[in-house]
Amino acid sequence: DRFPEDGDDQGRLHEHLLELGESGQELPYFVDSECRIFQCLYEAEPQWDLQSPSPTDLLPRLRNLQTGQRPIVLHGNGHTGRWFMCNLWREMDFLRRVGLTPSELAHLPHDGPVPPGTLPDEATEKNWMATFQLYRIIEKQMALARVGVEWDPWKIAAQQNATNL
Repeated sequence: DRFPEDGDDQGRLHEHLLELGESGQELPYFVDSECRIFQCLYEAEPQWDLQSPSPTDLLPRLRNLQTGQRPIVLHGNGHTGRWFMCNLWREMDFLRRVGLTPSELAHLPHDGPVPPGTLPDEATEKNWMATFQLYRIIEKQMALARVGVEWDPWKIAAQQNATNL
């Protein structure tokens, strides 16, 4: 079967890895489970700290708090990952270090809450903070589902609203 052009390649890779693992087959890939190379930033809370540059480093480096590794690729995936990446652009003073200014990038599309190197206003910050609340709700749903408990706060709210009408 050909993979569809508009298919979810990341989702398919996850399914493939799970299928192999569940059938006891060896994974044909190296999974960077310690974030030696690659660090995803999609978390409810930072799982890293930012270390000042050493004499041999040109830039500050992220250190994974779980593994102690210092990955070289950061991925601001998901809503929370984009928020954290936005902060890291500023904390690392990245634009200045590469000789750019926010105004030089302002015309380019971006996927974060604000253009790289800029600060969010209060409304933007409030909107993006709601993402972290949703993240925690989903984590709670997943934890309860693992022990066989269904909990759907949206369904509960809809039922409460229906009885209050």
